Amino acid sequence: MILERTIALVTMVFIFFSCSKIDKKFYNSKDSNELRRRFHIPIIEAVMTQDESADLSDTRWATSPKFPRDTNVLHVWKAITAGRSILTFESDAFRKRIDDTLFYQLNVDSKFRKDSTVTVTGLVFYVMENESKSLSLDFDKKYKPLDSLGVDSVKKSWKLYY
Repeated sequence: MILERTIALVTMVFIFFSCSKIDKKFYNSKDSNELRRRFHIPIIEAVMTQDESADLSDTRWATSPKFPRDTNVLHVWKAITAGRSILTFESDAFRKRIDDTLFYQLNVDSKFRKDSTVTVTGLVFYVMENESKSLSLDFDKKYKPLDSLGVDSVKKSWKLYY
């Protein structure tokens, strides 16, 4: 009886940790893009490559080059934090060219609740290609925070559809 319970407990623990690793691998990959589309959050683009130097708890995808060369909006990077068996948080950056060295950047943060609801917030600011720091969008603030309606407004004006 004790042996049967011990075997059952070990089996459940094994299944839990095995499924957690599979789920985390799924959420951190392009395989979960359909889930992202369903929640209207940015997907992992086909041209993105996984950054091997990222923190072990997060997965980071990036494009190269880091700045758009034309008037199209560039999905620069995506950072994914997956829990044991659910997707918990994603952050994305998009850049749009203003002139030869100045760009807008839109950061979109998506927080998940039990794989069923998403809260979206964002930031918009200027960034220069030849400098590593961002510039103030408002003279008294470094970043312009956006709620979900603000993010949707910028997405619409930049013709971002995901």
